[in-house]
Amino acid sequence: MKSILYYFLILTFLSSCGVSDPGNPKVKMFTPLTTAILSSTAPQTQEVVVEPVKGITITKTSSYGEIMEGVQPISYDIVLISEPGSAVNVSVEFDPAQLIVNGYSTSPYSISFDSTNWNVVQSITIYGVFDNVYEGNHTSTYKIKVLSDDSGFTGTNTYTANLTDNEGSKLLSNFISGSQAGFNTTTTASLGTTVDISKSFAYCNFKLNSSNVNYPATCQLKSTGTDIELFAGTNTGAGSNVDWYVASFSKGAFVQRGSTTLGIGTNSQEVTLSTAIDLSRTFLILYSRTSTSSVQNKDEERTVMGKFTSSNTIQFSRNQSTTLAVDVEWQAVQLDGAKVISGTKEIADGESSASISISPINQAHSFLIFSSKAGAGIGGIEREYYFTGSVTSSTSLQFKREGNQGKAEISYYAIEMVDGASVQSGSFVIPSANTSKTVDISTVDTGKTMIILSNSIANTDAASQDSGTFYAKFLNSTQIEFARNNAESNTGTLNWFTINFQ
Repeated sequence: MKSILYYFLILTFLSSCGVSDPGNPKVKMFTPLTTAILSSTAPQTQEVVVEPVKGITITKTSSYGEIMEGVQPISYDIVLISEPGSAVNVSVEFDPAQLIVNGYSTSPYSISFDSTNWNVVQSITIYGVFDNVYEGNHTSTYKIKVLSDDSGFTGTNTYTANLTDNEGSKLLSNFISGSQAGFNTTTTASLGTTVDISKSFAYCNFKLNSSNVNYPATCQLKSTGTDIELFAGTNTGAGSNVDWYVASFSKGAFVQRGSTTLGIGTNSQEVTLSTAIDLSRTFLILYSRTSTSSVQNKDEERTVMGKFTSSNTIQFSRNQSTTLAVDVEWQAVQLDGAKVISGTKEIADGESSASISISPINQAHSFLIFSSKAGAGIGGIEREYYFTGSVTSSTSLQFKREGNQGKAEISYYAIEMVDGASVQSGSFVIPSANTSKTVDISTVDTGKTMIILSNSIANTDAASQDSGTFYAKFLNSTQIEFARNNAESNTGTLNWFTINFQ
């Protein structure tokens, strides 16, 4: 999978048919730039023109020079140059055994233009098929054809895509997991072994026994690879519990981690990664804590949202920072077996939910991780900032809270495990008198399966953190128990995912 060529290309843009090599009009390279100098460590997608397309502009919009199976796409924006006299059909002919176009594995895939949408850009995204077969780097051809009764719109461009083989993300062994009752400012839980921290990440589900703002804890893998660090802003006592996982991979994973502090008066903080990541296969896990105060009405100052602003920069932000300093523990997890779609979404003041359209994903292999920041001035009321997140269809996500006060914001990562890791998901309401619920699932390998949950809570005050936080654990291979410390007459809604890794 090593790159085989290093070179610089000087390209000149032609609006009707892409970017030409002035020395050879039959060979073209596509770029969205008018004039560009590109440095590449891999062969670029090459076009051989049979009959140059006429009447349309094809602009390559992805930054990848080659396609990594399942995760790194080649994408194009297509638009007509002028209004056509009759309908124009643009089709992509491809090998379904090697390529997927806009989520479809049937060739050809077509888009159409006419007098009503001729100047509206339409996009085509091409992924390599993750075939779970070692075959080395290889190539596949595809054609973009233009057909119309209007003779000004014709032609065929043939491309050779360079495909990078992808073997996915493989666990080294079963998850290392455990439970911890009670934690304070310096709690550690031993893994009983040493893991490679550059190929491992930690994930935790907490239930808390107080609504004080300094009870939420952070979860991090220690730099020695020997322990989980569970740090809270105070000694929580045995009533608070955490279930934790450490996933360690033998291949196809790269993890960076760290901590940062947003001081009093600081709403935003940027962190620079030591190594640039591929945003198409990386997601962010974060936890926040504060030791500044033990009050219950300032939760909005503790809630922190994290997002990648570039391939080597993470931005952490909150909406209010009047009185609390907040510590954030974060992990940037890059998996070769994951296709990640990320973004942010505001939930406006007065709104309780938001739906988001995304590029197609396979729900049977997809899950959702997100972080959020509460609206300023909500007085610590949990129903205003506890959100459920769900994958409602192959092209949509949904986030919900029980309240509708304050402008909140969510940073989300929809993660499709293209390497075959299987996902189950569900949602349920826990009654106001109950502290636990058991959910039946299809059989999983509990040694290789983690549980991710999100929840909302229907409270009316600022004292419901202990009824609004849940942990989850396997009772056996077909049952999960979800539990909270107190019911407090509050109904809760939980959304959950199980991810059975390979």
